[in-house]
Amino acid sequence: MHNQQVTWAEIIVQDPEFATGESIHNFIYKVLECSSEASWVVISGADWIKESLSQFSYHDSKGIVTRVDDLLRALVEIEQVDWAYFFFCRDEIEAGKVVLFDNTSQCVSEAKFSIIVADYSLFYLYVPASDSIDWIGRNYSGVDYQKGVLSSFNFP
Repeated sequence: MHNQQVTWAEIIVQDPEFATGESIHNFIYKVLECSSEASWVVISGADWIKESLSQFSYHDSKGIVTRVDDLLRALVEIEQVDWAYFFFCRDEIEAGKVVLFDNTSQCVSEAKFSIIVADYSLFYLYVPASDSIDWIGRNYSGVDYQKGVLSSFNFP
């Protein structure tokens, strides 16, 4: 569990591909290169075109817990994402804890990093501020960036 007083980075990226499954796949893959300890993910609030929940290993009313590799394979089959929360975790036990929380701030604080896809076009990335994120500015234009404690952010 991350301390709520840890400094986090909130990076908001305008996706030029309008949140296609492939563009989300590529964004997640780049983040994973900087945070390789995440092998499980909790998916919640997902609203996407060409949805198939049956391929994921766990599903309940709070979300889906699955391996990151399974998510990456599924994303290339998804045409577009309107909204989705992805909380990336070190292992299945950590992911099982994240899925129990009701608010975004708690989920983010327990995850290694989190990505929220919003309005068919925005990626919100939440990472501990110490993580390397320089690649974002080199690969995307129109990036908003701020640092602070989780309680200072207005999650979408």
